[in-house]
Amino acid sequence: MKLKDILKSSLVASVAVAGAISLAACRADSDGSANGGPNGDGTGAVVNTPENEGGFPNDGGANGGTVPGGSVTEGSDVSADGTINDPGTPVAGGDSGHSFICTETAQSRFGATTVIAANGLLGGPLSDLLNMLGADSVTQLTNSVADKDLTIDSYLVTGSSFTLTASLLLNSIDSLDQFVFLPQQQPAGKYAVFALSFPAGTLNLDLLKSIKVTTYTGTVAAPVAQEAVTFDQVQIGLLGDLLGNLVGDTYAYVGVKTLKPYRFASVSLSTLLISADVGTAMKAHEFCTDGTLVANPA
Repeated sequence: MKLKDILKSSLVASVAVAGAISLAACRADSDGSANGGPNGDGTGAVVNTPENEGGFPNDGGANGGTVPGGSVTEGSDVSADGTINDPGTPVAGGDSGHSFICTETAQSRFGATTVIAANGLLGGPLSDLLNMLGADSVTQLTNSVADKDLTIDSYLVTGSSFTLTASLLLNSIDSLDQFVFLPQQQPAGKYAVFALSFPAGTLNLDLLKSIKVTTYTGTVAAPVAQEAVTFDQVQIGLLGDLLGNLVGDTYAYVGVKTLKPYRFASVSLSTLLISADVGTAMKAHEFCTDGTLVANPA
């Protein structure tokens, strides 16, 4: 089989996302509700296990379950290619004095879809990159983010797993990306926030360079960035220092409170150069499209 045929077969999910979105908009939900779920836009109420039972901390502080770490900003200014010109103002995490609570998420049962990509590329540009790198990189990229659909299953306790492999990250791959697509555009004023967690070993080893969340309009073939936030190496280091990361996972919400509409969004994980595989570096539990802000305890 020719290389181009291998790539075509392996990347069918990524390069055909536009078709998948169209199909999702036309199909009925498995529970018989109207297309798009209760909100009509591919989103629904988040489901969470209480923190004291092993769930993601998202209970508004009833069990200490707010997430002070991470970064949710408002009013960022970005170029169409995703370059951040103005990072905006923090409204949750950092020194904002507030924490974010996720209330609504993108859900596959209501038409949301998700794909794995690299270097912020989708469709044809992603195919071109992998074509240049060779067939092995297709397999490596496909395997680099496991259980991707768990990011859009409504349950905060589950999530996709980003795995760091030296063979992939030393081969012109600058970032691993997970895109979430909604069947209907989200209006300005909603959120685009990923619920993330990090194993203790990842933060201890200082492996992560940055995490970036970007919203888009346009199409898979011609995406147009709208707003973005970068959670950089210094902030990631502080996350471990402030919240403690010797035992168990550390949690963070990273994203934007939107001032512009969007149709899809991505979370991108960039790492420092590594010489050996180190396993799971990050989990993306859910993509939150709505939420509330609460003041941190005094």
